[in-house]
Amino acid sequence: MITNFYKKTLKLNIREPLFRNSIFLMISTLTSSFSGFFFWMIVARFYPVYEVGLAAALISTIFLISVLSLMGFDVSLIKYIPEVEDKENLINTCLCTTLLVSLILTSIFIAGLDLWSPYLLILRENLQLLSLFVGFSLILPLQLLQSQGIFVGFRETKYSFYQAIITLLRMAIVPFLVVYGSIGILAPYGLTPLISFFAGLYFTNKIYPYVPKFKIDKNILQAILHFSGGNYVSRVLETLPSFILPILVINKLGAEINAYFYIAWQISMLVLIFSKSISNSLFAEIVSNKDDKRYLVIKSLKFMSILLLIFIGGTFLFGKYLLMLFGNEYVVNSYPLLCTLVLASVPFSFNTIYVGIMRSKGEYSSAIFVYGVSAFLTLTGSYILIENYSLFGVAYSWLFANMMASLGIMLMLINKSISKKMCRILE
Repeated sequence: MITNFYKKTLKLNIREPLFRNSIFLMISTLTSSFSGFFFWMIVARFYPVYEVGLAAALISTIFLISVLSLMGFDVSLIKYIPEVEDKENLINTCLCTTLLVSLILTSIFIAGLDLWSPYLLILRENLQLLSLFVGFSLILPLQLLQSQGIFVGFRETKYSFYQAIITLLRMAIVPFLVVYGSIGILAPYGLTPLISFFAGLYFTNKIYPYVPKFKIDKNILQAILHFSGGNYVSRVLETLPSFILPILVINKLGAEINAYFYIAWQISMLVLIFSKSISNSLFAEIVSNKDDKRYLVIKSLKFMSILLLIFIGGTFLFGKYLLMLFGNEYVVNSYPLLCTLVLASVPFSFNTIYVGIMRSKGEYSSAIFVYGVSAFLTLTGSYILIENYSLFGVAYSWLFANMMASLGIMLMLINKSISKKMCRILE
């Protein structure tokens, strides 16, 4: 009877849009992340540590440019796709604006390499590397807009999963390009977003009669910028540590140490996939079904807690064996760092769920506060502590920053609760 009860409960939960879309988002992100994991495992086995560290910094920079280029449109699409009748105009406006912004940001980055990353001046010296860097910086944000915005907005996250499957191709290509050094790493890593983007155009057309055009509707742009502004700032602050830390490490400690850091960082990021996917799905469900907020939030927290317990415990128990796949030097240099980094997933997940709730209410200031505190403490702490504590200075800063953000959230919730009680007493 107990078994039958759990089977019925599982079937019921899977049928709910919250869980179905959460699961597809998690599976798609996990597929992409695990393909990245095995990609870097293959790279670590075939390529010199120096080339691994250099490529990691370049790829982190491409992702940073991509996140800045999104302009918060991914979240705006989740909100406006169910509401707007002219969905084609909305999608084209977001895609074209994102493309123009990414072109501007890529140009600025390359022009200012002397200022923010002298270690990456190799871009100016190698035309092939520069071409790949520019091309992938332009296409990646468009593909992210599809997987994280368009398909979530249509509540058809199975297509995000299909796009994620395409990323598996990079693993088959990278071993054969060793002679090209960092170009051999960057080329297959960036090729899959290009293929995914064109596949995404086909998937979008299956959901809605969509025709891609280079067109920016000023009225639509003005309407969504108001909503996307707060989300854009919070999203940039959320992702800054992920993409700036590898650049900070390579500038301060060199390419080889950056390789050890990047592998540990990427594994720890796998654990955060669950909270991000659940938060995005929670946001989409609250927007569509405003009557069951409490139920959705409680279910999300329970779902997230179980997954975190499983994967944090698994990291501590099997992390060394996992890192052996990269090589013994990664076990020695990355495992202690990984254990510290993964602990931050607990406060980070709590923060992410809270932000998802606040976004559904249109309260951007809370999200900006949470991710602003986290980014500021992480980056400033890392910059100060890296000199004396090496990579552990980065890990301690990341953990402390997320704990402080969680503390700030709890204080805000307590303050709101007290304010409500005072209002009732005064009434």
